[in-house]
Amino acid sequence: MRRAVRAFVPAPLPPKPPVVLEVPLQTLHEQAALEQFIHGGPEGEHTLPVLFRVDEARLMGLGRSGVSVQQCYRTLRQRPLTSINQLRELSGLSFPTVSKAIETLAGLGIAREITGGRRNRLFAYDAYLAILSEGTEPL
Repeated sequence: MRRAVRAFVPAPLPPKPPVVLEVPLQTLHEQAALEQFIHGGPEGEHTLPVLFRVDEARLMGLGRSGVSVQQCYRTLRQRPLTSINQLRELSGLSFPTVSKAIETLAGLGIAREITGGRRNRLFAYDAYLAILSEGTEPL
């Protein structure tokens, strides 16, 4: 005795007419891909948000200078290898304020001066750069 079986049979691919992502949907897709990159895989140990929360917690309780240090830190997150002049331009803070803030960040181990000079010094946000370069080979 035969029984009738029903099954779903999808339309052949590619669909006609083809699917076209509109700009807002494409933007959402790109944002989702960036979020996946930032948040990493299932282990979640070395994700940028965790790093940022830890470093921001270290900046709490710095008193009045804390606001400038936090603003400098947010700018350093945007440009993890930078000079004081670049930080000044991007943050809108004065040179002495940025200089003092970056020294505070260096004292906390968040930033590190990498040139060894007195002028035109460069600072690196090493922990952030290490996460960004995971799985890459040095040139």
